[in-house]
Amino acid sequence: ADDVWSQDQASASATQENISRIIGYADDSYRITFVEPVISNIYFTIHASIARVHNIDAAKGQIRDALLLKYGIGTAYARRGNDAPRQREAVELIRSNVVALQDAGSDFRVTIVAEQPQLPEHWHYVTQESIAINIEYANYAVNQWGR
Repeated sequence: ADDVWSQDQASASATQENISRIIGYADDSYRITFVEPVISNIYFTIHASIARVHNIDAAKGQIRDALLLKYGIGTAYARRGNDAPRQREAVELIRSNVVALQDAGSDFRVTIVAEQPQLPEHWHYVTQESIAINIEYANYAVNQWGR
């Protein structure tokens, strides 16, 4: 994923020189410093129980897709910089995008952990590898059909 954010050195140097030149034209008293971005993952762990009529793999895929579309690399969230996903926002996102978690008998919890302190040069995003999902079938009625 680092290669998505990095540029070849010649291109980066040319861009930095252009920025320095433009700022220098406006006011040559500025001291210009370029800071390299620090890439870090945001880790999501989801524990869920769903009805037996739903497919566990399909539910995992829907959770993963929803998180990557909202918090993945290249998203508006990742470009925002020093921000962290809100628990409430993540729960609402998952509930609204995963059919298996919308019935009254299903339940889930979300844990979010950011890898590093949040500084402006840190770019946080979610990857396939930073999402852990554990789903089991819920028992609605013990000693009944479907157990």
